[in-house]
Order: sequence, then structure tokens, then C-alpha cells
Amino acid sequence: MSTETQTPRQTAQADGSITTLHHNTGTCSKAVEVTTRDGVVERVQFYGGCAGNTRGIQQLVAGMPVDDVIRRLRGTQCGARGTSCPDQLALALEENRQEAATRHAGGSAVRGIMALLMALLMLGACTESFAERCRREAAEFTAKQCPYSVVTDGIVVCDSMAYTSTPAGFTYYYHVSDILDSPDAFTSETAGGLRGMMLESLQQNITLKAYKERGMCFTYTFLSGSTGATLFEVVFTPDDYNTAHAPSR
Repeated sequence: MSTETQTPRQTAQADGSITTLHHNTGTCSKAVEVTTRDGVVERVQFYGGCAGNTRGIQQLVAGMPVDDVIRRLRGTQCGARGTSCPDQLALALEENRQEAATRHAGGSAVRGIMALLMALLMLGACTESFAERCRREAAEFTAKQCPYSVVTDGIVVCDSMAYTSTPAGFTYYYHVSDILDSPDAFTSETAGGLRGMMLESLQQNITLKAYKERGMCFTYTFLSGSTGATLFEVVFTPDDYNTAHAPSR
């Protein structure tokens, strides 16, 4: 990944959280990704750098007000670099805070992967069978909505949606690029965190009630944009989404 200044990539989720991917400059870590909600830091993930130090920072700032973290870390220096990993985190949070303010002031709709899925499934009732309805919805989504850039600059793009009858369920296909287009991007820790957030969102999504009551499965497949290989896939069954909600991150 290049360390030159790049435009931060930001996306909003249906639960009101905002995630910012900030490309670092002048540090060993290549980038830092922050997720906030209602002015509070929910999650921080450094890419590269000293694992012990960055992991410690991630754990310390989780749950803190964004303004407090920025005030404490902004301007922190690492030797003669003129910046540091904590300073780059503060910059990422400033970008995230500005995005949150822009969205609030402009009244713009916050869209993310789960918000998109909810909207696609809020279709009127018809006389066709349930399986035919699901198959039609998947085909219409693919024809009318795809490809859909989930994250700014196309780092994650939704390519299609498919209905399968055995087992009955929807599969959503995405391709990823840039820093995500690598098997190393989906570490067990990253994959586990992503799975937990997606499952919690699915559990709380009341618009999918009819589909969950019928025991449908929901599969999310992320493919390499350069090779087409599957980098990450998660399948949620009734046993998954009918369990107690995972704690919010």
C-alpha cells in the first residue's frame, strides 16, 4: 500500500455508525480504520506497525468519546517523524467526526450494506409463491442495482444477489480491491469482528422477519477483484440469528 496522502474512505451503517479508513503517512502502520457511533469510539484497527503498541491503543480508546481521544492524541510525535500512530489515529477520528457532522447537518440518508439489504427486501406482497418472489427479487436487484459501490472508491462492490432453494436463502456477492484484495486482510481477528457485526445487524433487522421465520440462510461472499478467488465468506443459519444478540461493539 502506498503511504502517500489519499482521500479517506468512509461508509455509514444502518445502525448509525460511521467507519473511516485513513491512509497513514510517516508511520510504520499503513492505515487505520475507525468506527464511531454517536460521538463514541466503537472500534479501531491498525494495519501494520508495532502489533503490541497498536493493539494497546485500540483497547485503550474503545468506548471513549471521540473528542477526548483527539484532544489527548493529536500532535503526538514519534522521534523525528513529525507524527506517530496515535497522531494518525487522531487525524482519522477528525475525518470521521467531520463526516458525522456533514451527514447530520445535511440530513442525508446513511447507507451501508445492511441498509441496502433491508431496502431491497421491503417489496409488496404478490400472488406468486414465496420461492418465486425471492428469485424475482434477487434477479431484479442484480439487474437494477449492481454493481453497487459499498465503500467510497469501490474498495467493496456488491456485484449480485442470488436465491438458492437448497438450502433456501439469499447469497450476496461482493468483490474487494486495494488493501482488502489479499488473503492477509481477512485475519481471524478481522473476520471474527466482521462476522459479529454482520450477525448483530441481521438479528436486529426487523424487515427480514418473514424470511427469518421461514428459516432462510443468508450468505455473504467476498471475492478478490484481481483473481476472483474467495477471500472471505460467512453463512448465517437460523441457529445463528436466533441466538441472543451479540454485545454491541
